[in-house]
Amino acid sequence: MTSQIAMLSHLGVALASDSAVTMGGSGRTFSSVNKIFSLAGRQPVAIMVSGRARYVPGDVSWERVVGMYREQTGDKEFTRLN
Repeated sequence: MTSQIAMLSHLGVALASDSAVTMGGSGRTFSSVNKIFSLAGRQPVAIMVSGRARYVPGDVSWERVVGMYREQTGDKEFTRLN
């Protein structure tokens, strides 16, 4: 089970998440997993994952998906995020 919170004010958003994960088949627990990722560069956008934490169509970790996005965008800054 994942514990997460997002707190919003007029100044911004604060995200927090636990860092433990249990692997389904083996039942092993790992205590230092990243669940919050900055989307890219200096963009003020973050992603918080929970549950299976994998992008289902390819069974790829969200950490890898976000990393690939960062590689593609580099230092570009966008005025909007669709």
